[in-house]
Amino acid sequence: MDPVSSLIGTISHFFDYMNPSRSPYMLGVIVAAVVLFMFKDSPDPDSYVWELMFLVPVTLATAFFVALSLRFRDRLLASVADRNDLKIELNGQFRFARAVAVSCALVGFYMIWNTWNSGVDHSQGAAMLAYMMVVGHLLTFLLYSLLYNRLHFSRRRSVLQVSIIMSVVMLVVVHSSGQIREADGDFWSSCSVVYELEVEEQDGEISRRTVGGDETDEGIQLDKSLVSSCVPARLEQLRARDDAIRSIVSASVVRDMDGSALMFGAYTIIWLVYAGFWVTFLNDLVQASRRARRASNSAQLTRGSTVP
Repeated sequence: MDPVSSLIGTISHFFDYMNPSRSPYMLGVIVAAVVLFMFKDSPDPDSYVWELMFLVPVTLATAFFVALSLRFRDRLLASVADRNDLKIELNGQFRFARAVAVSCALVGFYMIWNTWNSGVDHSQGAAMLAYMMVVGHLLTFLLYSLLYNRLHFSRRRSVLQVSIIMSVVMLVVVHSSGQIREADGDFWSSCSVVYELEVEEQDGEISRRTVGGDETDEGIQLDKSLVSSCVPARLEQLRARDDAIRSIVSASVVRDMDGSALMFGAYTIIWLVYAGFWVTFLNDLVQASRRARRASNSAQLTRGSTVP
């Protein structure tokens, strides 16, 4: 099969698996993840209300979909009468879910590595927690892959939707961990600086301008890195951006809620709920495998004892 046909087949399977009758909550979580990836913290210290108005509904919707997905059963599978057809369908879903989960884990590793090597200030604690989460995610699906082929057919179930949603939630956690700044000193808040500057106008007059927060005057703009910081910039740094600046009258550091930290905390909790589901699920599979092995050994001993 040529690469184009293979790609078309994969895309076709993906949209088939996103059928609302098969995975009714997957699309909602994917859309929520996309808008969260586009989310950026505002340097305005008064913007936290708008950040909450955005983050809270999106997070609650995701949590709602997660709760429903854990209780969902694929009714299309129940309608498959032929045992062989059902086995083929389950195996196909398993392979697709495994490919997506492992691929997302590899993408997560790259995102963490890219954050560490970007030179941008970030929270090392959040990055390390995200790294451990990706490792746990990868090990979970590798363990399930080992157990799956040993399972009796009756113990197999569809985990397609749960697997993909868990992978998407993990990527949101990894993304948000790279947005939390270490220099803020407080995990849940971020810093910004409001400058009062003396600026030389075009007519030679010296006037005072405010830069930063929601009081920024028109006519002067500074890089976001100089405003979104816990450490006020020096005069030479400001003048490198605008040589009309003559002096710094005052520079005050203000704190506001860190939307990325809130997103990191909320989606970490959601991922841990999924992790609890998988721990319980895998433990049941291990116990079932052990019982089946003991029953097989017992049957062999029984047959051996009846041989004259």
